[in-house]
Amino acid sequence: MISTAKSNPLKVILSHRSNRFFSLPSFKKGEFRIPSHNSNKVCTPDDAVSLISANDTICVSGFVGQGSPDLLLKALADRYERECNEGVHEGGLKDLTVLFGGGPGDWDSRGLNYLAKIPSGNNINEQSTAAAKSMIKRAIGGHYGQVPLLGNLATSNQIEAWTLPMGSISRMIRAQATHSPGHITTVGLGTYVDPTPGIGVGGAANELALASPLHQELVTKISIGFGPTADAMKADYLMYKALPIQVAIIRATTADSSGNLSFERELERVA
Repeated sequence: MISTAKSNPLKVILSHRSNRFFSLPSFKKGEFRIPSHNSNKVCTPDDAVSLISANDTICVSGFVGQGSPDLLLKALADRYERECNEGVHEGGLKDLTVLFGGGPGDWDSRGLNYLAKIPSGNNINEQSTAAAKSMIKRAIGGHYGQVPLLGNLATSNQIEAWTLPMGSISRMIRAQATHSPGHITTVGLGTYVDPTPGIGVGGAANELALASPLHQELVTKISIGFGPTADAMKADYLMYKALPIQVAIIRATTADSSGNLSFERELERVA
């Protein structure tokens, strides 16, 4: 279960095999109020994704096609298309940050690809850019090969995009859960993830990411000293920022009322 900073209550949406979903509010009363139409912990996909707001950071489970919460991601895409066709602006989906590890998708149109699709309809201004019509503002992931529609938005400079080591992303999420400032490691030093000028670009995948205010904070290089002569024993590290996460979308087989999850029917057993 992912915890949350006091100023940033987390909404957890758990995908269930019965095609119904559990939405769990923050543990502290008063931090987040579940709307009356989905106050029950068991609700429909449409009710579940109604908890997601503009500017939220959403963290999505899944590694390639395994563990990807497709029904919820499709419901989120359908909600965005409805809002675009109905001309919804205030309170609608926009400027989402997507945080993921192993590219939850199918190399085609499912998984995170749902969120990258550009809606079409009578009330959508066809003269606006694709970026203006995408619900995603930025994406931070381990790799994009299985989510080509999201990758296309990144390579065409329509959204801010970063590619970071998948293990470090998992530790970033864990750091947020423990209220730590970030994950400190030597992983990435001397590579494209290293933000040192002339060495790397901090994992930025396009020009929009390089120009983003977040870029200066996402991966930073620090020096830490050890022992009685710390100044003489400093070593360089990278710190991957613990991003505030408003929504976690997790696919699981079973969940209890406390949010504990089990995955006994989600993956094929090899042995």
